[in-house]
Amino acid sequence: MSNNFENEEITISFNKLWHIIWSRKFVIIICFITFLVLAVIKFNITPKKYISETRLLINNASSTNLSDINPFVVSDGGGSMSGVQSFFRSSSNIDAEIEIMKSPLVMDKVIKDNNLKYTSGLKAGRYLETRVFLNPNLRISNIRGTNIVSISYKSHDPKFSYSIVNTLINNYKGIYEDINSKKASKDKEFIQNSYLKAKKAVDEKIAQLKQFKSSSLNNSGTTSGGINGLLSLYDKRISKDSINLSKANLDNRKLEVELEQEIEKLKMLKSKYEWISLVENMSKNATNVVILKQPEILEKTEFSEPNLKHNIIVALLISFSVSSLLLLLLEKINPKFTYSALDDKSIVFDNRSDIDISDIKANMLLKNAKQISLISLSKEGNTQEFANLLSQSLRSSDMRVSLSKENNSIDEHIQNVVSSEYVVFLTQLNHTDKKVYYKLREFCKKANKDYLTYLTTFNLPVMRSNNISETKSIIR
Repeated sequence: MSNNFENEEITISFNKLWHIIWSRKFVIIICFITFLVLAVIKFNITPKKYISETRLLINNASSTNLSDINPFVVSDGGGSMSGVQSFFRSSSNIDAEIEIMKSPLVMDKVIKDNNLKYTSGLKAGRYLETRVFLNPNLRISNIRGTNIVSISYKSHDPKFSYSIVNTLINNYKGIYEDINSKKASKDKEFIQNSYLKAKKAVDEKIAQLKQFKSSSLNNSGTTSGGINGLLSLYDKRISKDSINLSKANLDNRKLEVELEQEIEKLKMLKSKYEWISLVENMSKNATNVVILKQPEILEKTEFSEPNLKHNIIVALLISFSVSSLLLLLLEKINPKFTYSALDDKSIVFDNRSDIDISDIKANMLLKNAKQISLISLSKEGNTQEFANLLSQSLRSSDMRVSLSKENNSIDEHIQNVVSSEYVVFLTQLNHTDKKVYYKLREFCKKANKDYLTYLTTFNLPVMRSNNISETKSIIR
């Protein structure tokens, strides 16, 4: 039972809302047409803006320096270059890369490359500052969950937008290329010096070994002759010379081992030098950036703003808001009866074929009402004659009906309500005085009088003697 009641309330509210909207349809149509026309005008007069866009894939590995792929890399002991490199090495976070792009290190070059200067004021003729250039037209953002950075610039000139984005990419890439190139050159210089030192050390070891072998051969020859001639006479000296010869052999071997080590070191440095030379050549164009989408120069018809579709949507939303406010205002200020005055005890006759006296009788019988007050609150058309016919029809059903008309005073209407069991208000759209109706309805509520409101949205035909039968057929 409660569900049926709720459904009935929803239906009544919807019908009431629909009637209100339909009765003000011309106001709504005018609002929508007006704002749509304004949207089209705004679209045509607003200067066009063009967006140049690119997408970069940032290599977010543990190192962004090409020289780090060198197996013979030389680690810095410190210095300014080491500090800068460590800063870029720590930029595995994409947000850090974006901050680098926005930094004066990159932006100052972009500003100079595009000759962006102050045009007025005390700073006229000077290059723009980075904080001034970083305006809402430039957008640098990370595509969430990826290593992709989106860069876009918006301006009234498509070529200028392209130039800003393109120079930003080139200068950002140039930073890493410069770092890689300088590091590789520095490593090459260090290894070259080490190679020359090692080569000098090898030459020195070779000279020492030659000199040692020469002196060892001379000593060995003399000793050998003494041994062969005086073998039986000098046993002790032979033993001593044999020890000296063994020591000389050990020293000789030691020099040979040291020479071999220096030669191996020289070979390794030569490999390092060859590799770092290759890295130096590669690092001239090395970067941690892959351009996924190249910026383009848009055609004049490829503008991004204003957006006609967006303007129309905004116009529709504004039209809806304005028309809603106008409906509320018109319903509020209108002194005559409107659909907003209806409540759940109302029946609306939208056309003549809706009028059926049997429906009214059924409501009266359902309420078991014998004393009925019929209050007509409209002078327009033939509402009064219709009220008379309705009154006669109810009386023919053994119901006592007291009729009060529009020209009666409020006090007379109230007196009629007091003496009845059931009240029927007969109203007409935009003709019945709304204040009078509200007062009578509130009185019914306070006096616990059940009531029903009939609203007609049209004028009934004038009832002359020759068309009484036609009128009766209308109200059956």
